[in-house]
Amino acid sequence: MWSVFVFGQEPADQSYYLVKGIDLGKIEAQELENLEAALKIYHTAQEDTAKIAGLVHFVENSWDDKLWPKYNRWVYQFAKDKSAQYQQGKHKVFWDKTLSQSLNNIGFSYLMEGRLEKALAAFQESLNYCKGDELAMAGIYNNIAGVYESSSNLDDALLYYNKSVELQKKNNDLSILGSTLCNIAAIHYDLGDIDIAINIYLDAINYDLKLGNTHGLSVSYNNLGLLYDHLEEYDEALIYFRKSIKLLEESNSDRKGVATAMHNIGDIYAAQNVLDTAMIYYHEALATFEEIEYKQGISNAKRSIGEVFLKQGQTDQALVYLEKAHQIAQELGYTATIESSALALSHAYEKKKSFKKALELYKFHVQMSDSVNSETNQKAAAKQEAKYEYEKQKALDDAEHEKQLAIEQEAKQKQQILTFATAGGLGLVG
Repeated sequence: MWSVFVFGQEPADQSYYLVKGIDLGKIEAQELENLEAALKIYHTAQEDTAKIAGLVHFVENSWDDKLWPKYNRWVYQFAKDKSAQYQQGKHKVFWDKTLSQSLNNIGFSYLMEGRLEKALAAFQESLNYCKGDELAMAGIYNNIAGVYESSSNLDDALLYYNKSVELQKKNNDLSILGSTLCNIAAIHYDLGDIDIAINIYLDAINYDLKLGNTHGLSVSYNNLGLLYDHLEEYDEALIYFRKSIKLLEESNSDRKGVATAMHNIGDIYAAQNVLDTAMIYYHEALATFEEIEYKQGISNAKRSIGEVFLKQGQTDQALVYLEKAHQIAQELGYTATIESSALALSHAYEKKKSFKKALELYKFHVQMSDSVNSETNQKAAAKQEAKYEYEKQKALDDAEHEKQLAIEQEAKQKQQILTFATAGGLGLVG
């Protein structure tokens, strides 16, 4: 006989945990351990600057999207109150920097929720507290670009991504360079510049390998998989998707990333009509998306499962999944997701011979498709400018690379003259 267990909430003591609505039972073990360490510093440190450091570190390194925004808001209010107490000096600089960081995180949270105007306002306010910190500015420029990209304003997106890259290279900082290059590559992929996108992703991989940036590498591997999927080079695509999953599972850092790559592998098998295998990957992705409550992932996975059922002739089962996928897509409001789910659902109703319902959904799909095509036209207008900017930057990078090689070669020759060193002198640090 199976035992039945009833799990209740484990509400946290706000006087210790600082924020409301913390359910300890829903926090993963590693996250909870990191949070406890940060709170221990807060409650034992004497100086306010020391107290806040642990919480800032926790916010920056947490993957729990239901937890870190609450602590980030707390950090923001704490820093805002402290900043108001100073007009100048090192304490003013510290608290303004903390304010900038927390505002940047607030903007990122809004961006993930699709609240683009609020995201942009938070990022722009964050810039006001940077005080000329170019590395902080580079990160904020990257996120402002993300807002413009989400709004299909690709000209401004590329402008801010390139401003970010310029500051990162100027300061020889690799910490987010790979990620920013990934974002630029994604735009070129979206514009159909596949070869340019592949080259930029490979650059991003090189930077992230130097840094040991597991998450950045996993993103680049996943996106390269998508590019090879687009080219119908399925074996190559699978290699990169599996590389992405392996890295993320080893680091146990990003369940959403693992599930996304699983879904992408499902797409590869579905494209080759290996439907049973595709279904295994789709269901595995769906289970994770549901556990972490990632609605767009849930909608996409349910649509994909429904489409496989439709191919297998199981129309009633297909409708169950496709109806739910379409409902979630409409709740989210993402045009492309709605368009895809409406078309899939239209096909299902056509199979059921519910032609009136099928036609209504098809018309809705066309309406959404027109909206997507309008965005595509904006992207086409940006394509030539984007290609020009890439080629101009590549020429500059190539020129700089040649210059560095010349300097390195001269240095090697001098070293050989002075020390009679054997071949294979010291290389430059990139």
